Amino acid sequence: MEAEAEILAAITTFFLRLGITSSDVGIKISSRKVLQAVLSCYDVSDESFAPVCVVVDKIEKLPREKIVEELAGLNVAAEAIDGRWLHSFPIPLNLSLVFPLPLK
Repeated sequence: MEAEAEILAAITTFFLRLGITSSDVGIKISSRKVLQAVLSCYDVSDESFAPVCVVVDKIEKLPREKIVEELAGLNVAAEAIDGRWLHSFPIPLNLSLVFPLPLK
């Protein structure tokens, strides 16, 4: 996973040098390993991981309110659901690593 992060950092640096910002492009990452690593920071248990993945797989099919409700029902922290953790991510692009929900 470290190599993938380095590739993302290189892509981000390349975009920034070209003047391309998070207003112009977003990067979606579909990785169970990344999802599990982030969710573990929010104390989501290994037993809850599979049910959370089922909900994540529905993100583009269901309204945001339903996804939020289902994730909250699985005890996923609000910070993880609404993406507040992204603001501390070291790559300065709008990455939808976990829950690519429209936030606005």
